Amino acid sequence: ALKIAQGGFDWQILEEPEQGTKTGNSKLLFLLAGAVTGPVLGIALALILELFNDTIYTPEELTKFTNLRLLGRIPKLSPPYNRGRKKLFNLPIVFRNSTYSSFSEAITHLPSHETLDMAYQNIQILKYPLHCQTLMITSALSGEGKSTSTLGLAVSAAKMHQRVLVIDANLRNPSLHSTLELSNDWGLSLLLLEERNAKVNDYVQPVHPAIDVLTAGPVPDDTVKLLSSGRMKELLQTFTRNYDLVLIDASSILDTVDARILASLCNGILMVGRMGKIRQSELVQATEILNNLNLVGIIANEASKSQKVYV
Repeated sequence: ALKIAQGGFDWQILEEPEQGTKTGNSKLLFLLAGAVTGPVLGIALALILELFNDTIYTPEELTKFTNLRLLGRIPKLSPPYNRGRKKLFNLPIVFRNSTYSSFSEAITHLPSHETLDMAYQNIQILKYPLHCQTLMITSALSGEGKSTSTLGLAVSAAKMHQRVLVIDANLRNPSLHSTLELSNDWGLSLLLLEERNAKVNDYVQPVHPAIDVLTAGPVPDDTVKLLSSGRMKELLQTFTRNYDLVLIDASSILDTVDARILASLCNGILMVGRMGKIRQSELVQATEILNNLNLVGIIANEASKSQKVYV
């Protein structure tokens, strides 16, 4: 203020100002750009993920990559032990002898579905299994529903007046005894260790007048040695003389060598593939292992109702 009062400043113009350009609000432009590029990037990401995802989702893909007959398309079934005490199928209760008083508790744990009946009929049409022969049910990996499929096929065969034996041959990780609430203190593992004159009937457990179950028994030290023994072959021959159908719930093909040993002893082999779980590479690898054996066909587990079955 004092300086101005004494004479002011010596103002000089160094550069004349120029009129600027109005930029306005750029938020709207960013929103429009995001709306356009977002879906494009999303589609591109989905296509990239699809290229690296070889999971099988449809029964048609099962037959495409394996060249196997599609024998059945089973929808997702609730675990048998979660079904309560509802009777799942209607079979005539005709007891083989007076010691069988009631099978109602065991019957409630057996799965049944019309698609399983169709799968069994398709197997019959293909002449597998023949009278008094064995059929092994397996899968590429564990958790694909082969045990449930095995029990369901047993029920379907029983409806056709077949006497059925279900064998839990998954000696490392048995499950049928838990599903059916049966004792596993004795079973296949102990029967394989017993002498040849052992009474086979003492080891099987009836769950219905037409269906008997041979549980896996205590986990042995050497499953490969037991399953590859001559005793196993002799037992299967005995079972085929006493039953119309022998269903073997085996372990998965890629997890252990056990199922490969059993496959060489059976008259027919049935694969189970779970939609949304099995991959193309795993399925192809498993079928290539079984190709030189009696591989009958494949069942699509947890398949959509809208998809068809071709035999």
